[in-house]
Amino acid sequence: MRAALLEARAQADADTLIDGHRNARVIAQPSADRGWGDVIARMFPQAGGLIPMTVLTEGRYTAEFLVSEANGARSRDVVTIASGEVLEPGTVLGKVTASGKYVELNPAGADGSEAAAAILYEGVDATAGDATRTALLRDAEVNGAEIVWPDGITAPDKTTAIGELAALGILVR
Repeated sequence: MRAALLEARAQADADTLIDGHRNARVIAQPSADRGWGDVIARMFPQAGGLIPMTVLTEGRYTAEFLVSEANGARSRDVVTIASGEVLEPGTVLGKVTASGKYVELNPAGADGSEAAAAILYEGVDATAGDATRTALLRDAEVNGAEIVWPDGITAPDKTTAIGELAALGILVR
């Protein structure tokens, strides 16, 4: 009996329009024989029973990969990112020997960029020219699930890079 009364009240309230939408403030719960899907379908019939909403995608945040670091700024340093690079925070970097500039790790490279030398602390868009950014160069712990590796890196190359970072005191957990 109670379920039937709730259903009748919900239907009566759903038929009342407020600002072009079905009145949802009185519908507190679904009936015993129908679930929330039925309630939502009555509230938003124009959307096929789906709640209309905008989908937002968040990017990576500065240092979100960082677990811990040495006191002060001992773990960090300002580095020059070579022009043409667009990198997210947490990207593993290699250092080009000839220029001293940092680029995304390139395991197939032969210019120094094949060795992991740092992890980018903050994002960078260096398409217009060289850019300076903060990077982790020593004595830190990072979340391995949050590190950005180059596309197509193989498991042995990743293991090698993790070892190179460990030699710098950057531990991938």
